[in-house]
Amino acid sequence: GTIPARLDLIGLSACPGDDIVGLSKDGTLYRFSTTNVGQVVTAGRITLGHEFLELTCTQLPGGGGPVAVVSAKFASFGTLFVMNVATGSWKTRSLGADWKAGVAFDVSEDWLYLISVQSKTIDRLRLGGSAKGPPQYWADVYGDTYSLGSLALDKKRNRLLVGDAYKRNIRTIDLRTKQQKTLVEGVGEMASLSIDVERDVCYVADQGKAIVWSFPLSQQNPKATPFAKGFGADRLSGVAAARDGLVWVSDFTNAKVYVLNSQGK
Repeated sequence: GTIPARLDLIGLSACPGDDIVGLSKDGTLYRFSTTNVGQVVTAGRITLGHEFLELTCTQLPGGGGPVAVVSAKFASFGTLFVMNVATGSWKTRSLGADWKAGVAFDVSEDWLYLISVQSKTIDRLRLGGSAKGPPQYWADVYGDTYSLGSLALDKKRNRLLVGDAYKRNIRTIDLRTKQQKTLVEGVGEMASLSIDVERDVCYVADQGKAIVWSFPLSQQNPKATPFAKGFGADRLSGVAAARDGLVWVSDFTNAKVYVLNSQGK
């Protein structure tokens, strides 16, 4: 199905619990109900003047409601916004002169991982409690990396998934050893990654071909297959796997949000 409202979203993310959030290019955060598909409310709005790059919806250590963590840039400087989805209130953290792209949060260890675009490294910082300060270097991404921009946390295997839109591949980095390998290739010009924890599947939004790819995370060398294509989208900007098995997809060009079933329809 299609959400009736016109929404030019730069990304989507599934929240702890049942809801999906989406961020528009003007900094408006929308909250979508998965129990009443079609219901959407404005959760809040971030200050204008930034270019918003990526978001993830998570929970902070110690509990509480969901928060949307948004990476943005102003000129060449990076900023992190952390918004309470229930109240719309937000706070900021400086990310320094090297702005960040993909974001992934390990709530059990309180580490937020970010891709440092210019240096092509993975940095991290603490979010919980009174944590302050810019992110610190964590690991290099080895090999021929050109356009790193998507991150996802595969907590079951304690690894990060790192997407390269130019190389059209996804590599993994072990969170303990930092060992790296190419996991899957041929997944197009990635705009977003989303992991369905219940079904152990990763979804990839291919913005160039308007295809949603999927592959099983349990396999050593998985092959990505088209999960959905030809459903009317033009340029995908985000994908989010809900707990009920539905897959939400945002189309920036057409300002639409699609909700797909387990057959990609």
